[in-house]
Amino acid sequence: MRRPVDLTQLLNLRSDGRPILQLLGEAGFFWLYMGELDNARGVFNALARLAPDDPAAEIGLAQVALANDNPQAAEQHAQQALLKPLAQRSGSALALVLLAEAQDRVGRHESAQRHLRRAIDLDTGGPAAAAARFHLQAAQSLDLAGEAEKQWSKRNYLESMRLWENALAACPDGPIASMIQQRLSATHAQVET
Repeated sequence: MRRPVDLTQLLNLRSDGRPILQLLGEAGFFWLYMGELDNARGVFNALARLAPDDPAAEIGLAQVALANDNPQAAEQHAQQALLKPLAQRSGSALALVLLAEAQDRVGRHESAQRHLRRAIDLDTGGPAAAAARFHLQAAQSLDLAGEAEKQWSKRNYLESMRLWENALAACPDGPIASMIQQRLSATHAQVET
């Protein structure tokens, strides 16, 4: 009599020892990074059915939802990832960063910042913590930039310049920094006249 095949064993290891489900997850992230969102969604949905306790599929689906500008769906998937039994510190931290990004997009900034701080606590030196720190710096910088614009409109150029400088110090790199640098230069020019 033939013994039934244990599907979990077949899916867990290949001959080289790498889990097949891990390869499936990597394929989903490959499609995601290539911009093939429908293919990525399909792979992550399959992974969710095959490995329901693993947060990788929900993390991938949250990223697909954000790429499709659907923060509500991204928030749901990130929350589901946090509930998975196999969620480890780094996976939970990444889910928190995605949850924060989704909440930030719908205007729940304070909640988003709480999740970012929690992600940093969970993954202190890891990539999720680095992403969380960047998001927090960008948020602080944009808050200061908003205050600087208010001072500019009131013709309080010295205070505006101080706020622009603080905004630049909060987030010295990237596209936000170049926008701030342009406004800071314009404010300097205004002060000099």
